[in-house]
Amino acid sequence: MDLRQLRYFQAVAHAGRISEAARQLGLSQPALSIALRKLEEEIGVPLFDRDHRGVHLTAGGRELLDAVGQATLLIERGRERIAGLENEPLGRFVLGCPQVLGAYFLPGFAGRFIDAHPQIDLVVWCGPSRQVEARVLAREVQFGVVTHPVAHPDLVLVELFRDEVALLAREQPPPGFAQAVAWLRRQTLLHPPHVPQAMEIADALAARGMLPARRIEVGDVQLVCELALAGVGVGILPRRVAAHGGRGRLHPVHAKLPAVADTIRLIYRADMHRTRAATLLKDALAAHGRALA
Repeated sequence: MDLRQLRYFQAVAHAGRISEAARQLGLSQPALSIALRKLEEEIGVPLFDRDHRGVHLTAGGRELLDAVGQATLLIERGRERIAGLENEPLGRFVLGCPQVLGAYFLPGFAGRFIDAHPQIDLVVWCGPSRQVEARVLAREVQFGVVTHPVAHPDLVLVELFRDEVALLAREQPPPGFAQAVAWLRRQTLLHPPHVPQAMEIADALAARGMLPARRIEVGDVQLVCELALAGVGVGILPRRVAAHGGRGRLHPVHAKLPAVADTIRLIYRADMHRTRAATLLKDALAAHGRALA
């Protein structure tokens, strides 16, 4: 059975006459009679008793009419909810970002956005930028805030702000370049091997003969920051991560030493369904990110 058949059945049940229902539906009486007969054959029971006064529901017909009424109500409520998702600021969205980036990006954003739009539910998923990209492409995450996303035809990339991955230390290094390099080589280098920019800096130091002999691989960027703040060594860190939290200050070792520019972007699928809530969230993320610039 299909919705058209059920609509015909409902009209006949309410009208009490096939001729009157056909007139209301804009159908010929024979066409409506054939549709009813097919519905009865599909269900397997008669739905109407017929006499000279018209048609009357059988017990099976009354059960079906009640079920059709409930189904129609559910469909109408669903239609209203769908219309609400299109036009009202409500919905559920997953926002993905690396944990260390989210630590300074989200606190200034989430509270204000939730207060302004209480019917929009946010879920934050944390993972490396490449994993966030993969989840956005797989439609598991609606929006991502990531560093250096890879260009993809299915992704929209919106530049938010810039950062720099550099060599940072608690101790103020000597001002001269040669003295700073000699000082660096005596330190312990703290670097996160999973961050491509950090490995690029380490490789550049090695190529120029500036790599410290003592190195510690640290699997978490925030822990690199904590160790550098504790004076354990020189960290390879994004400057914004180093500046976040206010527990202490890390100094750049020297401006002439290798550093890598970092660009943070908002990403989402190009074919994302742009409901009002999705547009509000996209615009708010972009505005907050650009304010950080």
